[in-house]
Amino acid sequence: MAIRRRGAVEAGVKEKRRWLIEFGLISLVPIVILGLFLGQAIRSHASGRVIAATRDQSQLVGNLAFRRVLHSGRDLARGIGPDQEAALDRALASARQGTDLARAILRDRAGTIVYADNHELIGSRGRAPAEAEAALNGGSISKVGDLSRDASAQDSALGRVLDVFVPMRLGGSRSAIVGSLELAVPYSGIAAQVKRDTHSMYVMLGLGLFLLWGTLVGVVAGASQRLRRQAAEKEEQALSDGLTGLPNRTMFQNLLERAMTGIGRRNKMGVIMLMDLDRFKDVNDTLGHHNGDLLLQRIGSRLQSVLRDTESVARLGGDEFAILLPEVPDRQSVVPVVRRVLKVLEEPVVVGGLALQCEGSIGIALFPDHGTTVESVMRAADVAMYMAKENRSGYEFYDARRHEHRHDAGRLALISELRRAMDETELVLYYQPKICLNTGRALGVEALARWHHPERGLLSPDEFIPLAERSNLLRPMTLYLLDSALRQCNAWRSHGIEVSVAVNLSMQNLIDLRLPNDLARLVTSWRLPPGSLELEITESTIMADHRRAMTILSRLNKMGVTLTVDDFGTGYSSLAYLQSLPVSSIKIDKSFVLTMAEDPSNATIVQSTIDLGHNLGLKVVAEGVENVDSYNKLAELGCDYAQGFFLSRPLSPEKATLWLEEFTGVVREAEPSAAEERTLGEWMIEAPLEDTPLDEAPLDEAPA
Repeated sequence: MAIRRRGAVEAGVKEKRRWLIEFGLISLVPIVILGLFLGQAIRSHASGRVIAATRDQSQLVGNLAFRRVLHSGRDLARGIGPDQEAALDRALASARQGTDLARAILRDRAGTIVYADNHELIGSRGRAPAEAEAALNGGSISKVGDLSRDASAQDSALGRVLDVFVPMRLGGSRSAIVGSLELAVPYSGIAAQVKRDTHSMYVMLGLGLFLLWGTLVGVVAGASQRLRRQAAEKEEQALSDGLTGLPNRTMFQNLLERAMTGIGRRNKMGVIMLMDLDRFKDVNDTLGHHNGDLLLQRIGSRLQSVLRDTESVARLGGDEFAILLPEVPDRQSVVPVVRRVLKVLEEPVVVGGLALQCEGSIGIALFPDHGTTVESVMRAADVAMYMAKENRSGYEFYDARRHEHRHDAGRLALISELRRAMDETELVLYYQPKICLNTGRALGVEALARWHHPERGLLSPDEFIPLAERSNLLRPMTLYLLDSALRQCNAWRSHGIEVSVAVNLSMQNLIDLRLPNDLARLVTSWRLPPGSLELEITESTIMADHRRAMTILSRLNKMGVTLTVDDFGTGYSSLAYLQSLPVSSIKIDKSFVLTMAEDPSNATIVQSTIDLGHNLGLKVVAEGVENVDSYNKLAELGCDYAQGFFLSRPLSPEKATLWLEEFTGVVREAEPSAAEERTLGEWMIEAPLEDTPLDEAPLDEAPA
């Protein structure tokens, strides 16, 4: 597992590095385009600023030089004489000192050149440039021109120049425009100035864009790292158990699927082990869920410590763990691993100040021998695990021949339907009366659960109670059935039918420390005396955890609940145990009662059990009374109560009410109808019924 995680980390680092390089290169493209756009804007701005400064400077020089010599428009109108021309040359030469002014041309309004520093141009006529005409309208315009092809040798030497056209006013700023002045400045100086101004700005722009790009990459890398970390955390949360940090069911199934694919290519064998902690529920109930969680964490760490890096352990939920051995040479090589796991569980774990010794039941399935899909292999291991739990063998390999009845998909599907059955009241109770042999009157009934399955019909408890015990539904189902039984008992008592209701408890029910409080709440809610509820517990149930069972039974006895040992004679309890139990009656198992007429030894056992019960001050109930001979024989032996098909089959609540009214002496408010009389006749004790044990009777014959 550690090797796989290191490999995943290295792959993630390489992927991140590659992704950052790609993003950096891609993000550099818009940065470069932005740089080019901003560089052009900077150059245009710098060039415009330098040109504007040059234009203003040139206009100032021209105005100073020409206004010093020329005073009004009349000077242009009559033409410039030699003296004025010489004076303008001197004034222009003086004004242009310290400037780059290279050429000056003065035109009148007609476009005639009245003065130029290149005297060859003076007097030239022709169409003036459009910029000169615009200057006559009061505008100041500049343009970049090329004089290299100019006819004048003096001007052609200037090359590229900045031509500035300004209006000429010779009488103040508000005087009339008398002409236009064209001033030329070599563009090389302007370009050099623009270059000087933009160089530092380009450097700053480049640094700024680089910082922007670096910041962008850094922010995205940081955000990506956070997102990847969050995604990894979410993925880990989705694929790992939040309590122990181990892989969860989803991750384990992914690992199993990968291992099964590899095994198929290499023609090898793989193993999965499903493990359930025995009596973990006791820790939760006794020490609280916090200490239960601590126990699971420490168990998870211990399991990891006994496995190799190539082997995986996962927590599937609750107290169920799974181990994957992706490749083993043979079946026997699995046993040492299983023993290491069981041994590490036996080491005491200190939780809540107590040293707890855990035990586990492990189911083992091999792939591809026991399945070629994840679901089939997991199901096989699950079946083997429950066989190990039932047999208390520690571990079991899946055996298709021995476990086939446990591997039925239909039975497994019933687990998911049990809760719906409770929600939709498909679980119902049938009631079988118990008769007092001295008076012939009914004093109680035994509640027997049935499931009206919408597709499979009426199911007996043997078909769904074990499934409930394998899931977390046993407790809610028990409370549901107890509530139903007490509700019916309350209804009977409200009609004057004073009978008790007996309910069977399983081993898991009996060791549930919450049971006494649950029963007290239910009995109180239906306003019944505690003695109206009778609980039947088998000897094997009590012996499974005698100390805990005694604690629960003592609390129930103090509450006033009637307790009965069911199927007495089939277990392994001693007389000393029986004396210590806070029970008020024992029920002889029907296997002795059914055959006591033909088997003298069974008749002796029945008689001895009756005598034993009476000597201990207990009432004795005989079940399995199927004929009149058994009924009379039990009465002769002094048995207190009888129950069986001879008296009545299990009845629905409605028919049980009619039966109890007849055999408890309750006066009916109205005479029974003809149909009811016919129905009651079926239950009268007049002739023996066919000798068919209850468990073998077809369920569809039970009254609806």
